[in-house]
Amino acid sequence: MGRLTHRLYVVALTTLHVGGETGLRSIEASTARTILPGGAEQPYIPSTSIRGATRTAAYLAGLEAGLKVCAAIEPREMQERHRRLFGSDLLCPVCGVWGAPNSPSLIHFTDLLPVRGSYALSTITRLELDDYLGKARLGALYSEEVLAPGSLFTGRFWVDTGELQRRVAEGKIGGVNDACMLYKLILSSLLLLPLAGLGRAGVAAAFLEKVDTTDVAKETGCNPDDPSLREMLQMLEWRSGMSISSLIDQVFTSIGERLKVVKKALGQG
Repeated sequence: MGRLTHRLYVVALTTLHVGGETGLRSIEASTARTILPGGAEQPYIPSTSIRGATRTAAYLAGLEAGLKVCAAIEPREMQERHRRLFGSDLLCPVCGVWGAPNSPSLIHFTDLLPVRGSYALSTITRLELDDYLGKARLGALYSEEVLAPGSLFTGRFWVDTGELQRRVAEGKIGGVNDACMLYKLILSSLLLLPLAGLGRAGVAAAFLEKVDTTDVAKETGCNPDDPSLREMLQMLEWRSGMSISSLIDQVFTSIGERLKVVKKALGQG
């Protein structure tokens, strides 16, 4: 007991750019790359990118379900909003899992690497915007390397369930009475990843290798027969025989249903 690990799959639903070095091979904005043994290169999704995207998705899930979440990025802003929400230094449910000042993250991701033969790269031309004016910069065109829709990546993430249980037992997370709710929040962040975005204005979806609910029950206290838990895991289950194009269509047409499932699961607490 103390750690729950899942195999994660992430598929690009649109062109996807996760930033890497600039000026690579005349490409002004290349995608992140890793070096393989022998010197070959391949794209990857950094752990920090998927962690940040799931945190944003968790905020969306919390707001959808009516939870008290800070939806803040800057540490000082987090602390101020927590005090306004709870009248104390309690953590909101998202910060209780993804971390906040003086409270380390309890969810950890590996870098996501491409499944062999499952990605394609291309270069597109974009127009640079002036962030201050909100307008296009005159003549400011640049080339950007992107992953094609359907590019598939995989890795792992794990949750420090021992510390998660301790934070809940000690009342450090506002509005949360059990660790199962926080596990459902993690699943919700994966379900709503398409709404949160990934990289530079990209859209991606997340899936999990089949999850043993007995392990989940042991580590989080969830009822393995909980209908909302099973519904979430069923929607997230990775099916290797499914075509990528069918999978993309399925995700886009199921957004409304995903929101309903999240609201139902988190509303049950």
